[in-house]
Amino acid sequence: PARRRKSQPVDDGDPGRKIFIWDLDETLLLYSSLLDGSYAKALDLDYHRMDQLGRAIEKLVFALSDQSFFLKDLEKSDQCHIEDIIQDGTVVDLSSYDFVNDGFTSTSPESSGEMEAAVHQRWYRQLSNRYLHIQNTWSRVRATGLPDLLVMEQVKENEQLQQELDQIADNWHQTVLRCLALISSRPTCTNIVISSCHYVPTLSKLLLYGMAQHFPLSGVYASGSAGKEACLERIKARFGSKCTYLVVGNGGEEEAASRKLDLIFWPIRKVSDHLALSQALTLEHM
Repeated sequence: PARRRKSQPVDDGDPGRKIFIWDLDETLLLYSSLLDGSYAKALDLDYHRMDQLGRAIEKLVFALSDQSFFLKDLEKSDQCHIEDIIQDGTVVDLSSYDFVNDGFTSTSPESSGEMEAAVHQRWYRQLSNRYLHIQNTWSRVRATGLPDLLVMEQVKENEQLQQELDQIADNWHQTVLRCLALISSRPTCTNIVISSCHYVPTLSKLLLYGMAQHFPLSGVYASGSAGKEACLERIKARFGSKCTYLVVGNGGEEEAASRKLDLIFWPIRKVSDHLALSQALTLEHM
């Protein structure tokens, strides 16, 4: 497995800073519930059409993950956070690096019985280069968007899918985007996202749903291997105990972890919960 790097230690944090920690699926964006039918069932919608929407978005998620973020290479090397694999400030010129022919294997040499240090160091360097490329790509496309990564046909398809989904879902994602924009506009506030899925598809979802601009790569966590409680503990250690934390989520795991760590929890069950949060942010109650 990749080596875990610890965040730089902080003092107790800034009591004036607010950290908004978002769950991904079914909080920030509708995805898994489209695929498993639960969203259609809850709102008595056309199951077949919602399934079609979910499958079409899923296809774009994996196309983007494969084309731009090395999903096939990294499926077995999932990371919780970018700092677990790349030291802050690391700069490597990858402009002439040949990712296709560098001999990288998706499985670490350790797990296949090759124990030579040189072999593992080479593999780890190849792994790091892929995450460095992801870091560079993310920095670029947060501003430029999908046209830099997908063909125009895919970009238009995604726009149509997102538009239809928001019409069906009472502007769920537009409401979320208003919340994110309000938080991003405040110098004392920070958006963080914790995903239950693999790190790479997490990035693709944020891009496809138009939310990437509100999350620097350092603000993206994947909880698949560590769990959400461990991610929340990490975030709290990173920013300090004096900050105000608001966890926004729809699941029992993040709610239980929030209560255990004494963090404010804002439950999301329907779009009206996002509207209430948007109003609270607009009125500066949050």
